[in-house]
Parts: sequence; structure tokens; C-alpha cells
Amino acid sequence: MSKVSRTALLATILLSGCYRFVPETEPRPEPGGEYRAVLTTEGSQRLERYLGQGVASVTGRVVAASDTSFLLAMGSSVKRDDPRPVVWSGERITIPFSAVARLERRELDRGRTVRAALIGGGGL
Repeated sequence: MSKVSRTALLATILLSGCYRFVPETEPRPEPGGEYRAVLTTEGSQRLERYLGQGVASVTGRVVAASDTSFLLAMGSSVKRDDPRPVVWSGERITIPFSAVARLERRELDRGRTVRAALIGGGGL
């Protein structure tokens, strides 16, 4: 493998990173942040005409937040009876906090990212 190929492979590994969702501790999500909202059964039913039937969770970037809701640029949704994500194209949906059972923030998992980089780098 050429030096250029090894460098490109290492850069890809380092830039990809590993992410995880952690419980949000702030009362409102931060605009620009990536979040997953696990919906209540009632919340799923209230949002059905926008999200489709039986949606369990939605993931995306928060555009704005108020005391009662947040505006989400949709990235994906997952139905209760089908674990495969449905990919969205950034459509904006207002999610009331009363429809959310749990809010999780996406963050870099440093430990897994370092391990992946070391394993990938060791293969070079």
C-alpha cells in the first residue's frame, strides 16, 4: 500500500469518529445540537400526521427551542415495530416537550474513537 493510500485510510478513520447518545440534562436542547427524542405513545399519536404511524423516536438537528417545544430538522425516525431507520431530508417538525419521554444528545465517544483509530492505524 502506498504512503498516500495509508494516509488517506488513516484520515478516514480519524475523521469518522464514534458517536453515542447520552441523556440530556439541560431543560432545553441547544440549537445546532444533534438529538434523539424518544416519544411517548400519546406524543407519537399526536405527531402521526407529520411523522407517520407508530413512530417511537426521531433524530435530527435542533433549529430552535422554546419553553414548550423545539424545532427539529429531521434526520431519521424509527417506528415501534420496525428497528430500521427512515431517513429524512431535514424537514422541519415542531416537537412539543409533552410528546417526549426522553431526550438524548449525540456526542463523540472519545474512548471508542481512539480505539478505532489505534486499531485502524495498527493495520497500516
